[in-house]
Amino acid sequence: MKLTDKLKLKFNKNKYVRVLLVNDTGYMNETVVKNDGKIINFKNDSYTFSSKDIIIFNGTPTLMFREGYPKPIDLKDGGSIPEITSSEFNSAINNNVVRDLIKSTEHTKTLDYLTYGLIACIGGIIVLGYFNFQMLDMLKIQGLTIDEMKNTIDTMSNFVR
Repeated sequence: MKLTDKLKLKFNKNKYVRVLLVNDTGYMNETVVKNDGKIINFKNDSYTFSSKDIIIFNGTPTLMFREGYPKPIDLKDGGSIPEITSSEFNSAINNNVVRDLIKSTEHTKTLDYLTYGLIACIGGIIVLGYFNFQMLDMLKIQGLTIDEMKNTIDTMSNFVR
């Protein structure tokens, strides 16, 4: 382990965690990573963990993985090893990323609702405009009728005199 990693662990135990990777021959690789409680990438493999998987070893937060397996070795449960390999886990993550990208480019329901609302508003404006012109024509006809009535009343009043 590098001196900078040791200093990170010594002064920032809440932010960093020591990771021990055990390979098939029994050798361990030791590294220090930021404790974000999600995924560690090491030697082109992805490893996942949560805060409940962390053990305290010699006063240092520690995770232990078997090389090639994405979940930590659970020392509290007798050292059980998960069934999925890290390459399978990597391909699942990559497929999820592709699926999420495809989903983000598809139309969402919100966009559909906005489009339907816009079409309904335009249709409403057209219908209101049509009725407005119909009312305008009716007002013109009523105006002409009123003018004719005034003329008739004027002629009748002139005739009565």
